[in-house]
Formats: sequence, C-alpha cells, structure tokens
Amino acid sequence: MNYLINIKKSATVKTISKWLCSSLVIMACLLFQSCETEIPATDTTPPTFSLLINGDGFSRTFTQADDFGRIQLNLKTDFPYNFIYTGHDDGGLSHMELAIPHINFVIESPISSPWTRTTWGPFSRFTWTGNRSTPVNGSILTGTFRVNDASGPFGIKLILDDFGGPVGPSNNTTRQLNILSGQNTTEVINQ
Repeated sequence: MNYLINIKKSATVKTISKWLCSSLVIMACLLFQSCETEIPATDTTPPTFSLLINGDGFSRTFTQADDFGRIQLNLKTDFPYNFIYTGHDDGGLSHMELAIPHINFVIESPISSPWTRTTWGPFSRFTWTGNRSTPVNGSILTGTFRVNDASGPFGIKLILDDFGGPVGPSNNTTRQLNILSGQNTTEVINQ
C-alpha cells in the first residue's frame, strides 16, 4: 500500500514540477519580451528561438542550433501538447512567425494580441510584428495544440527576422520541424 502511495506522490510531484518549470519559463519570457532595446548601427547576428513542446510524458526544447534536417518529431494523433515558442534578438526583433499546415495541426488555445492569425492556402500563420520606433528584444507564443489525423511527414516553420540596423539588411532565422503523426510513441527520431 505504501508503495502505491509513493508512486502517486511521485507522479504528483513530477506534474507539479513540470507545471512550475513551465510557469517560470513563461514568466521569464514575459519579462524579457517587454524589454525595450536599441537597434545597433550594424547588426549581423540572426535572431534566436526556442520551441518547448511537452505532453504524453515528452518534453523537449528545440533551438536554432538543432540540425532540423536530421530530426523528426513523432506525435500521437488526437493528444494535447503544450508549447512555448520564444524569439529573441539583442538588436530588436522585427518579425516572428509560426506557420503550420492547418489540415494536420490545430492550435486549440486562443491567440492573444499582439499576435495575429491568418490563413494562407493550407497554412495557418501566427505572426508577431515588432515596431522599429520602440523595438523590443523578443516575443512569446504559448498554447495547446493537437495533431488531428495520422499522416505522412509534414513540417511546421519557425521564422524570425531582426531589424538589421538602421540601413543594413535584416538577419533571418528560418527552420522547419518535420513531424509524423499516428498512434506511436511521442519522441524525436534522428534520421
């Protein structure tokens, strides 16, 4: 009996720990999102991002340093996953976007301002746009999503741009995370 109680306590502690960690990440991101910055005379450093996905006993943070051409994320169909997508640039972030094929991938949580949602062909685009006159270091998009059918690999795109300085070209970071959905284990597969 004590063994069962310890298992339940352990599961509860893990759930609380994950919730607390996610809450702290969100609070930290909200703090840095509102930090105003100055656009440097020359900016040659591209923006950075992180995409945290958790659910079904899985938790992984993807960044621009990952080799997206060699990984695939396997997700369970009709299972809710939480995500936190953050973007950052010391010289000011001008644009941040998450593009998903809405046929396969549904964000179930409401999208709050200043983020906007548009549909373009088979894609839903979640976009945040910075302001050159009051630049900030970054932005954050959080929510819950679900993959609504079993399908072959599809990709979600992560796109970020900075201001590039007063006259220089903007720097861009773009990655595509390949996803396979079905009744499989939620995991990252190295290809």
